[in-house]
Amino acid sequence: MHHFKKLIVTTIFCMGLFPCRSQVASTFTDSRDGQVYQTVLLKVKTHAGDSVEREWLAENLRYKSEHSECYKYDEAYCEGLGRLYDWHDAHESCPSGWHVPNFGEWTELFNVYGGIAKAGSELKPEGSSLFNAQFGGMADTNNKFYSAGHLANYWDSESHHVTESSGGVVGIHYQFNDITHSPVSNKNRNSVRCVKNYQGFDE
Repeated sequence: MHHFKKLIVTTIFCMGLFPCRSQVASTFTDSRDGQVYQTVLLKVKTHAGDSVEREWLAENLRYKSEHSECYKYDEAYCEGLGRLYDWHDAHESCPSGWHVPNFGEWTELFNVYGGIAKAGSELKPEGSSLFNAQFGGMADTNNKFYSAGHLANYWDSESHHVTESSGGVVGIHYQFNDITHSPVSNKNRNSVRCVKNYQGFDE
């Protein structure tokens, strides 16, 4: 009997106004700590209109970096919802060969599922995308924790033009289908999803 390290599941969606898109679920093992993550390979369209594939982690990053924390310092939250990172720490925490997505890459993802105004419904665990947003909450600059179970706040890789001490955050809310994107202090702590590097990716 053959044993396979990866479980591959392919699903084709052709629903309503959404374009057909193939999705492949697989796994990735982080060599730094042995953590195993579900991943999802999604077909997206670039700003130039090209159809390409992007591989995303389908779980929040759990790598224990120097400045990351568990929600309310409780390891049980880290196991289920991933760790929380400040903006600078997030950029150092994705595994080799992966990176924190920029807002353009987030937008590619949203556009597959109807755009920023409605994509949240498909990115949640019960949605069709296999992205499986995990509502890890956040911590502010005073180390006060908020909204675990209600809010998935994800860093994008870009510092925000409002101030050099701000970073962009993508917000997926349990109760709403629209997605928010706003500048916050880069000392806040939020969740991280990583995207696999690809040809043409510019660090």
